[in-house]
Amino acid sequence: MKQNHPRSVSYFSEGSVCCPKDGCQEKFSDKESLFNHQYSTGHFDNYCVLCEKTYSSSGVLNRHVKSIHGGETHVCWMCPKSYNRKDSLYSHQFKDHGLATCRQCNAAFQTKEQLSEHLKLHQY
Repeated sequence: MKQNHPRSVSYFSEGSVCCPKDGCQEKFSDKESLFNHQYSTGHFDNYCVLCEKTYSSSGVLNRHVKSIHGGETHVCWMCPKSYNRKDSLYSHQFKDHGLATCRQCNAAFQTKEQLSEHLKLHQY
């Protein structure tokens, strides 16, 4: 569950950004530098310094950072839409184009049954 960090105002004073980790006195000139510091040192409490929201776990935070703030782009081959996460692309292809996509090799099928048959090839 995302929410605004209760102490976010104290973290971002004019001209400097302080690490929110208790005991860390590091200060940075911008949020991106703090973000890099937090991920290199593990000084994050499921808090996104880019949008100042807190998440329930580090996994949810990592998913948020990848999907909202950048990362690899996955483009639909049937339309101009693109997504930051593969599962979002697969969901789009199924909902909007009626395709079931293999997550191992990206082959697309008209039905889930065809995909199920195809997946047996990956088991050997």
